Amino acid sequence: MHFRLLIFAAAVVLRAQQPAASTCSMAGQVLRADTGEPIHKAVVVLRKLDARSGTALTAATGTDGRFRLQAIEPGQYRLSASHNGFLPAEYGQRAYGKPGTPITLAPRQQMNDIAVRMVRAGAISGRAVNEDGEKIAYVRVQTLKQAIVQGRKQWVSAGMATTNDLGEYRIFGLAPGRYILTAHYTSPFAQQVAASTSRTGAPPSTGEDEGYAPLFYPGTPDAARATPIEVQPGADLRGIDFNLAPTRTVRVRGRVKFEGAETAPRPMVTLLPRNSQLLGYLGRQGAQVDEKGEFEIRGVTPGSYTLAADLFDQTNRQTARMPIEVGSSSVEGLNLIMGPAAALQGRIRVDGDGPYPAGNIRVFLQSADGSTGMGTGYANVKPDGTFTIQNLSSDVYLPTLSGLPEDYYVQSIRLGDVDATEAPIDLSAGTPSRLEIVLGMGTAQVEGTVTTAQGPAAGGVVVLVPDGRRRGFARFYKIATADQNGHFLMKGVTPGEYKAFAWDEVEEGVYQDAEFLQAFESKGKSVSLKRQARETTQLELLNAGEGPR
Repeated sequence: MHFRLLIFAAAVVLRAQQPAASTCSMAGQVLRADTGEPIHKAVVVLRKLDARSGTALTAATGTDGRFRLQAIEPGQYRLSASHNGFLPAEYGQRAYGKPGTPITLAPRQQMNDIAVRMVRAGAISGRAVNEDGEKIAYVRVQTLKQAIVQGRKQWVSAGMATTNDLGEYRIFGLAPGRYILTAHYTSPFAQQVAASTSRTGAPPSTGEDEGYAPLFYPGTPDAARATPIEVQPGADLRGIDFNLAPTRTVRVRGRVKFEGAETAPRPMVTLLPRNSQLLGYLGRQGAQVDEKGEFEIRGVTPGSYTLAADLFDQTNRQTARMPIEVGSSSVEGLNLIMGPAAALQGRIRVDGDGPYPAGNIRVFLQSADGSTGMGTGYANVKPDGTFTIQNLSSDVYLPTLSGLPEDYYVQSIRLGDVDATEAPIDLSAGTPSRLEIVLGMGTAQVEGTVTTAQGPAAGGVVVLVPDGRRRGFARFYKIATADQNGHFLMKGVTPGEYKAFAWDEVEEGVYQDAEFLQAFESKGKSVSLKRQARETTQLELLNAGEGPR
């Protein structure tokens, strides 16, 4: 009996030791990209790519910049590092904002001499003065950089600061690259004055004022004529000043009406610039509605705007949107009629007799025109497949799903009688119809290697670009990064026709730009994927710099 207990105990110990025997280790160094000097106290994080939880292994570098991670389970990971004054970095990253190289660890593998190179962050500073050289506080200064958003080139905000009482601003933590700057005076007293006009008994104004119009550096109201600022790694660019000259501005006046309200609520009314090239541009102006339901927005310069009003209580939202054009004179007599925000009901079902997917599934609706900043709506899907997205503005949306298991894909989308599988969802007119999403089972898989004339291309960015109308929808694209051996694997691919490309330092989203893609169209490899297809391909690494700039 005693002998049997010994055998059992030995077996338990052996089973406990087997997982440990298969674990891996990793060691390396965090260095400055410009000088190669070690970085002390950098935080290193190793995170598993397919992990559903946020667990990760961490370490801090010593005075020599070295770190070591042990007891790592086999699998695929990303290794990142962070430190104050530097931009976050990933192993294998060719430039900031570009994907790093995944690391694939086989059982018992030991990876040593890994190098993570960190780039110093840059900064831009200056001041804002008026025509008399006086310092101006409350000027909001932004750095804007060009990016591809929903297939379009747009300027997006990359940093912001507000001038202090000395008229000074400083924007830090900037990645190397080219920026344009914009300055917009945002007096905290303007809204108070505008909201109190009717209560003071002041005589009606002419509606013409002098104010400070939004400017792009060095002093133009037109983004296309702005002078770009080039930020090098670690650069501290000073003296980027704005001279704000007064210009004639006008006012936008009107009344807000509420459906079913016994007393007039008092929301904010906001002017949102409509400029398809300035996503996230914060040149917004607004005023509080007074007790009579009236509003007046001052300091408005000519341009195209969306007039917006929103009111929230504990359970409901009322909303209104109105496009307006502002010229050289004030805009009077506007009537914003607010009503309950739309609620879109829907259902998800699986084609045929397939089982309904388990998990926490969400349906998102993102505004198809992100430049207006209207935001998104979403809902959690119930176990029976139904959902309701509340508080939607009258807008055009692009739908996406999150939380789908790997073997499921969106097969079709219908809004009432309209096929929206390859088209936006239009809620801009009338009561929204019911949204039906049909899921298919049996996603495809594509794997392979990325190579150059010298061998495997670690860190190559592989993109499956859909054919036809699907190119206008980000959810049909599939992106992966080749690991240290040049190998890539894409799972959960929606069946269909694609072209596969592999680039070196491609900018995120640029492959949705038709002009960029046209330069590489003949170099893509056609891939036809049916349900449950398992395709293998080899791709040649392309130089993204050969495309249009």
